[in-house]
Amino acid sequence: MKYFQLLRVSHWVKNLFFFLPIFFAGDFFGPLPLDLFIGFFLFSFAAGSIYVINDYQDLIVTGK
Repeated sequence: MKYFQLLRVSHWVKNLFFFLPIFFAGDFFGPLPLDLFIGFFLFSFAAGSIYVINDYQDLIVTGK
């Protein structure tokens, strides 16, 4: 559970904008939705890793 807090999974809702192009195009079938789903998770984990790096840097610099 602490890992989810560390990766800020609750902030991943903002990354749902990844799916807006396919929503407005109306093309929900085919290979593109799978690519967007993979892209959503890759982008979310990349953003989460930046949060982890920032938290680690704050821990080193401020000691909190």
